[in-house]
Amino acid sequence: MPVIERVTTPNPANRYGIVLRNLNKAQKRLLVFHRTIADKAQNDQCIQILFDIYGTHNDSDRIRVYYDRTTDSFVKKEEIIESYNTVDWKCAVSGRPIKAKFMEFNMENFIHEEFLDVLKAPMVDSRILKSTIEFRKYCQNILLQQQKEFMDYSRRSATSKKLKRLQ
Repeated sequence: MPVIERVTTPNPANRYGIVLRNLNKAQKRLLVFHRTIADKAQNDQCIQILFDIYGTHNDSDRIRVYYDRTTDSFVKKEEIIESYNTVDWKCAVSGRPIKAKFMEFNMENFIHEEFLDVLKAPMVDSRILKSTIEFRKYCQNILLQQQKEFMDYSRRSATSKKLKRLQ
């Protein structure tokens, strides 16, 4: 529930006497862009109801979905960030497929959840060290490939702009 604070002076920034700093973006837009509510703006209960109605339909963070091209589906922002921050890898101990976090090199990242007790041993297993080195090289190759793609894209973009200027 937003706090409706009223003022009669121009400072702080307000609309219809309601201070804007206490409101979220959607509520500020409601007050600024919908001038038809000017006659109802003096009633706090009416404004509170409008905020409730407007907020449920325009809270874009809750309802916005993004297209994940790797899974060919629509997902929420947190899921797509998690998806792009993981790499398909194999467990260093069992060889099972796992999701390893990109550019994270702690030993838990290379072991399946069922085999985490291996880390309690007094010495580090050589398979984990080998997997760590391979993963580092794999991440470097991914980053280099992305860098090359970006440089190619930049060159193509620069030359197309240069050709447009010459014409």
